[in-house]
Formats: sequence, structure tokens, C-alpha cells
Amino acid sequence: MTALDRRDLPLRPPPPADAFVRMAALDVLRGSALVGAFVVNMAVFSVDGGSPLISNRFDRTIAVLREVLTDGKWYPIFAFLFGYSLALQLRGRVSIAIRRRRVARRLFAIGLLGVAHGLLLYRWDILLAYGVLGTVLYGARRLATRTISKIWIGLVLFGAWLATEPSINPERYGFGRIAGAPAVDIYKHGSVFEVIGLHGHNYGYNVAQEIFAQWPFILAMMFAGLIAERHLLLSLSTPLERRSRRGAYLIGGFSLAWNLIAEITKFDRNWRATSFIGTLTILGQTIGAIALITRNRPTGRASEVLTQLGRMSLTNYLMQSVICTTLAFGYGFGLGPSLTPSLQLVVLTFIIAGQVWFSRWWLADHHHGPVEGVLTRWVNRLPKDSARRAH
Repeated sequence: MTALDRRDLPLRPPPPADAFVRMAALDVLRGSALVGAFVVNMAVFSVDGGSPLISNRFDRTIAVLREVLTDGKWYPIFAFLFGYSLALQLRGRVSIAIRRRRVARRLFAIGLLGVAHGLLLYRWDILLAYGVLGTVLYGARRLATRTISKIWIGLVLFGAWLATEPSINPERYGFGRIAGAPAVDIYKHGSVFEVIGLHGHNYGYNVAQEIFAQWPFILAMMFAGLIAERHLLLSLSTPLERRSRRGAYLIGGFSLAWNLIAEITKFDRNWRATSFIGTLTILGQTIGAIALITRNRPTGRASEVLTQLGRMSLTNYLMQSVICTTLAFGYGFGLGPSLTPSLQLVVLTFIIAGQVWFSRWWLADHHHGPVEGVLTRWVNRLPKDSARRAH
């Protein structure tokens, strides 16, 4: 049994200096996931705002690459990082009671923030899932690695079945929604309050849809992050780390080839078996991307940019939703019908550049982003009786 199998997560001896160098790749991974989320979310906002037409081969190529490289790939990376970070937090140099209180506060705050985000800005919010499923992960933190690995396999297979089972539909379970032309009309011409009302009316449906399509994969990748931290797979170069990385490359390469061919030919939509495999390869592609991005010490301009974004990922994620709604919806600039895939790419590049500049400027004087700072202060705040004892 490993150290994690015992009570909470005890302290380890200080790792070698190389471990801290390799850990810097986590911010690059977080920044990469943020860019992928932005690519997907901007397309969703544009469609909600009026379904931009894909009228030429260049736009069609961009749409295919977006589907293959980013759609469904970014949120499992965030889930992996969430599990990894939770394990790190539980190894803090404070009492077990304080560690547990901080985890509970963080999960509650993230879930509450997710509800607000889903109602006010983005109908496919993912933060609520991290807040809810994080409690499951915390409850399973003492399980042996072999047990967690079996649970991981079960979650992946169950998630692929759930996402491809035709009889699973939120509307069958009493979740109504406003969709199609009426919903688009609200996004195009409605006020802020009408859009919020639409999100509120559809909130149960949207959450149910995410539970069926994403939550098993999110929990599976949280467990993967827990295992990775437990065995220092992203920190030290060991035989286990090297074998795991080679396996991830093989899985990721096959998954990328499958998804590229499937997106071009659409063959995976003809049979449920191929659709099931395609759903699994989305997760496989994510695993390969994690191994590839974290393989070496971050160097170069691209790594620096992604690091700046990753250190303020929550702030930048929420900021992207504010920017996209303002650009695409009728109560803002109403550009949804005009944001073709190629124009989305141009706009996205400028916004990312602005976020990189803002992140660099903010982090020059602060240790956390604005939202991360507020969240950290609230999580670390001691109850009054504990504060008095500390003094």
C-alpha cells in the first residue's frame, strides 16, 4: 500500500530539484486546456447567437481541426489537473482538520461559482461538475491504487456507453427546454435578463445532459490525476513514469488518427459500435496530450504564454465567457451570425493575446489571479475560535 492509502495524505520527504522543474509543466498544461476551451466555447456562443455559415473550404478545414483537436478534449485535462491539485493540497503542512475544511470550502465555492456561471453566462458550464465530483474524489482518497484503477476502467466504459445510448435523453426524465429557433431568437434579440431567464428554464436539462455525456469521464480523469500525484508521474523520471508515458503516446496517437478519419468520413455516425469507440478515443487523445505537454521542462515563447494563462486559468476562463457573450449575443455586439470559423480564429488570437498581457501584468504584483485570490483567501480563512487559538 502506498502513502495515500493511509489516513489522508501525509507529508513526503522533499523531492529532488528536478521535480519542481517538471511541475512547472502543469501551468503549461492548464494554459493549453484553457485555449482549447476557448476554441470550443467561442464556437458554441457563435452558434447560439445565430449559427454562422461555413461557406468555403478554409472554414470547413478549421471546423474539422477544431472538432478533432479541441472538442471534448479540454475538460478532461482540467479534471486531471483538479485531481492532481487536490492530492497536493491534502499534503499541506497543516493539521488534518484544517486540510479537510479547506477542501470542503474550495469544493463548495467552485460548485457555487459553477451555478452562477451556468445561469448568467454559459449554458454548458463545467465548474459545477468539478465541485460535486470533487467530493466523490475526496471520499475515495484512501483507496488503493489497484482499486482506483478498476474504478477508472469502469467509469470510462460506463461513460462511453452512457454517451452513446440512444434511449438516454434528459427530456425523457422530465427536463424541458427551449431550443432551436426560439432559443436563438432570444440570444439574438433578447435582453440580458431574457437570456438569463432562458438559462434558468433550461438549467435542469443542461446539467442532466452534462451528467450523461461528461461526468463519468470527469470523475475518471480526476482519479487519473490522483494516481499521477500518488506515483509522482509528472514529477520524477522513473521506470513507471516512462512506461506510462509511452503507453499514453500510443493511445493518443491511435485516438488522434481515429478521430481525424472519423471527422472527415463521418463513418462513426453509422454504427453504435464505432460511435462507442470514438467516444473512448476522445479520452485517449486527452491522455496522449497530457503526456506530450508535460514531458519536458517548459521552454520557449509558447510555453511562457501558456504558463501565464495557466496561472490564472479560472479568472481567464470566466473572462472568456464574459467576452464571448458580449461579442455574440444581441444585448452586446450581436456578432454571432458573423463569426465564421476563420473569423473566430482571428478574434480568439487577439483575445488570448490580451489575456496573456493582463495575466503578466497582474501576476507581476500578485501571487494569484483576481478570482483565484478571492477563492484562496476564503478557503484559507480560519473560524474565529481557531484564529483566537492561533494567536
